[in-house]
Amino acid sequence: MAINNQSDNGLVSVIIPSYNFAKYIGKAIESVTQQTYPFWELIIVDDGSTDDTKQVVANYLNDSRISYYHQENAGQAKAKNTAIKAAKGEYLAVLDADNICTNDRLEVAVGFLSENPSYGLCHSDITSINEQGEIISQDNMARYSGYALNELLKDNFIAINTAVMRLDLVKAINGFNETIRRADDYEFCLRFCLDHKIKYIAQKLCLYRVMEHQISSDSRGRYISNEAILLNFYSQNSTKHPHIKWRRGLSFFYQRKARYLESINYTLKALGAVCVSFIWHPFWQGPYRTFLKVILPSRHT
Repeated sequence: MAINNQSDNGLVSVIIPSYNFAKYIGKAIESVTQQTYPFWELIIVDDGSTDDTKQVVANYLNDSRISYYHQENAGQAKAKNTAIKAAKGEYLAVLDADNICTNDRLEVAVGFLSENPSYGLCHSDITSINEQGEIISQDNMARYSGYALNELLKDNFIAINTAVMRLDLVKAINGFNETIRRADDYEFCLRFCLDHKIKYIAQKLCLYRVMEHQISSDSRGRYISNEAILLNFYSQNSTKHPHIKWRRGLSFFYQRKARYLESINYTLKALGAVCVSFIWHPFWQGPYRTFLKVILPSRHT
């Protein structure tokens, strides 16, 4: 989508939080410098790296659009907020240091947001790559548009590395929660989607690097973190969303958790998750179906 007659108001602040990703951060930076959309600034925040991140980034600092900050290690949320405080753009885009933007990511996103002021954020699909940069999957989960909090309660369908959002709305909710060390992007998206419409663009606008020991590959840990985030989010916002929607969304989350636990042969824990799903919403068939999937021997045939 072509962008015409852009003013300084169309500036996109791209932020890269990084901790010990010297091996990959150069590719991330270059994917920003190669954008077809020309109105951007890049803010890199080094979260106390002990590798050669500073030396790698130094090779790009002759571009006046790129700035570098170093902080003591405090986590990704803090690094993102440091960048947000320095950002001057109308829009904000997050890029993890091990991932890569397609060269039209910003053009596509700004093209939509500039023409649709009622939307606060747009997001898209990803292409999964391995540590060597080779494509390993084009598969994506279901993603949604509109006032999508109901769906977000069930699962985090927003790939933050594809999201472009209005910076003033990000600042209005105080950015990312620095008390959260895992899945801070999910907690941020829940707060953002409480009040704002989002748009899913059915294009693959990010190369997402999958590595063996990364946090997002730890499915069990992710469920634990997401559960804590959801319950805290509910406790703080229970009156701001229809109660039946809370019940259905949280019940669905525990069904997903139960199916996952059963898949790794944690049957008793899976049954416990089913029980919580019943408690949240006993008056629909979802928890009953999940219960049968957990207990019936035929599930293995």
